[in-house]
Amino acid sequence: MDPLSLTREHAALVTQRQTWESLWQETARYVLPRQALFNGRRTPADYAAEIFDDTAPVSLERFAAAMESMVTPRTQRWHSLRPTARRIAERSDVKAYLEAVRDVLFDLRYAPGAGFGTASHEAYLSVGAFGTACIFTDDLLGRGIRYRAVPLAEIYVSEDAAGLIDRVHRAYQLTARAAAGAFPDNAKLAEIARDQPQRVLNFVHCCYPNPEREPRRADHRGMAVASRHLWVEEQAIVREAGYRSMPYAVSRHLTQPGELYGRSPAMMVLPSIKLLNRIARAVVIRANRDAEPTYLSTDDNLPPPDLRPNAVNPGFLDEQGRQLLQPLPIGGDPLTAERLVEERRAAVRAAFYESLFAVLAEQPPQMTATEALLREQEKGALIAPTMGRQQGELLGPIIARELDIAAAAGLLPEMPDALAEIGGDVAIEYSGPLTRILQAEDGTAIARLYETLPLIAQHDPEAAQALDSTEAVRVLARSLGVPAALIRDRDTVDQIRQATAEQQQMAAMVEAAPKAAAAIKDLASASAGRPAEGGRRGGAS
Repeated sequence: MDPLSLTREHAALVTQRQTWESLWQETARYVLPRQALFNGRRTPADYAAEIFDDTAPVSLERFAAAMESMVTPRTQRWHSLRPTARRIAERSDVKAYLEAVRDVLFDLRYAPGAGFGTASHEAYLSVGAFGTACIFTDDLLGRGIRYRAVPLAEIYVSEDAAGLIDRVHRAYQLTARAAAGAFPDNAKLAEIARDQPQRVLNFVHCCYPNPEREPRRADHRGMAVASRHLWVEEQAIVREAGYRSMPYAVSRHLTQPGELYGRSPAMMVLPSIKLLNRIARAVVIRANRDAEPTYLSTDDNLPPPDLRPNAVNPGFLDEQGRQLLQPLPIGGDPLTAERLVEERRAAVRAAFYESLFAVLAEQPPQMTATEALLREQEKGALIAPTMGRQQGELLGPIIARELDIAAAAGLLPEMPDALAEIGGDVAIEYSGPLTRILQAEDGTAIARLYETLPLIAQHDPEAAQALDSTEAVRVLARSLGVPAALIRDRDTVDQIRQATAEQQQMAAMVEAAPKAAAAIKDLASASAGRPAEGGRRGGAS
């Protein structure tokens, strides 16, 4: 794509996003001041000083922390890999290979300096505040994978026909000196850096499907994703490169039909957040007036009263002992404001799923496994549509990018032939706490079935044979969060069952051997005695 076409496309994306920027700016003002960068006129510190009620900022932080613990907990293997062909999914060599690949991904992801935890937390904050978040997954030569959360103020996106984001423009700024170092082949940048090293220049990093891809080429023309760095002031491309996979992963919270960017929990309760701040500000002003009231006086010659402890103020009483100076009474019922504040705070916390996360985290000790599953199933129905989207739009592209980088770097083990025959196609299986909540319905059904089986057996003792108990235990274990490493595959279970049956058969034979020997001995004795007795009878006759 030539520089002029790229400039026009970016201008169109800027125009398309402008309808959102005022809403994002106002939301950031009350919820995430350090991201209030959409109008370019005020600093985040200006807005931080205007927050009088911290319910929304605190709820946002809790929302991001809960998202991380539910979707990408740092202490767990929150996803695995499986082949797209189910027929080879239970092969031991395939399972061992995919487990090894998963371990490589987690080692890269949580390596020192990778920054995945920090980037994902920032992304969850952006999702909660603005409804849209972006993570850039970079492959640093000799240093591994580096993750960076990109502020929404820098991101412009576009969708393909399927509604998937396939074009990302990132607008950023560099000083002339930094730009000359980043793009050393551009003579004009070098000249500006020499004369005006601190001059701020504007650039746009454009990533989109490569329309002129030549798969046989090893350079950027053979890459699936085109990468262009556009110098805005000069409308010139200062770097032309490419990626094998899309480095930007853009996720949204909720989208209305026809909308490109997401809507956030903060946006849904923005009126309540603004009202809370107005009430909190009024309460602060009232408290200040109570502490330092305005005085009413009958004599304008009275000096300001001395409010120090044990101070004496002569002349403020008349001859009858009446006060010549009185504080201005403040009307209104403070209890009304308190009730309104608590109602609005509850609405804000509910929008950020704060009460829902608290219910999921607090499990009464006397609760049975079935009751726990029912509880998770009910709450999971509320959070699944929004949180599950982070798996598809944020984590899925990141994992695909990681696999591409690890394979190109030769970090993956040798692929089994069975998996190579299907082209190495694998799917992602998420196994974090959120997935367990989504799977709670299956576990609840199984638990209820086992509770009902004794009643069914009273009428049909053989009815339980219709249930595959082995598979039922496997599904129930996944619903309860049992680590996958503790669940045996079906081949191993069959081998154990066969060995157990052989042992039981051998034990039965050993136990029956003395009885069989005694029976054989008795039979032999009986057989030996009958001919002799018959012979004696025959001789007598």
